[in-house]
Amino acid sequence: MTNEISTPERKLKNHGKEPLLSPPLSIRVRMDNPDHHIWDNNGTRFIHYTLYPSAYIKKRIRRSLRTTDIVSARQRRDRILARYANLIIYNKAKKIAA
Repeated sequence: MTNEISTPERKLKNHGKEPLLSPPLSIRVRMDNPDHHIWDNNGTRFIHYTLYPSAYIKKRIRRSLRTTDIVSARQRRDRILARYANLIIYNKAKKIAA
């Protein structure tokens, strides 16, 4: 399975318009489900989430977390989602400073 976007640093295509550096972040977390965004595929844990690079486009991302352990999977999921949050905060700060 190949993903077009493997890291948040890669630029997203926007139908011929200016590429966006980071999509808007919208993370839904259910307190009663600590495994939200994680699923088990034949023993290997995967993460799945959706990016919205523009108002008209959405990209569903599914990546292997390369672990069978649920605790490790949760930590890896949290690191992946934190990278998006940090990238968006950084880009907003750059725009304000400019």
